[in-house]
Amino acid sequence: RPSILLEEDGRGAGFAELLDAPSIQAWDYRWYGKAIRPIAPKAPPRIRRHMSVIEPCTTAVRQVDEALSDFVAGHDGPYEASVAKIEATYPVMKGFIESI
Repeated sequence: RPSILLEEDGRGAGFAELLDAPSIQAWDYRWYGKAIRPIAPKAPPRIRRHMSVIEPCTTAVRQVDEALSDFVAGHDGPYEASVAKIEATYPVMKGFIESI
């Protein structure tokens, strides 16, 4: 069934990347100070943590609406790519689960 992954953290982002799955980031960074904004995204992660706060993404609901509208309109290409990856890896996953 077609789904939209709402990324709450890095696990969701990693899963979406692994399967080429449609996803929407539920969080965003708010950078401290106007002087820092241009350089903050380029800073190393350990420094970036001190330059920003994580907050809810204000456009996530609109993005979900748009994604659903696209799917209903027949634009299901992103889902096809995910299904193809799942089907390609299913036999290996099934074998692994059966071996446990």
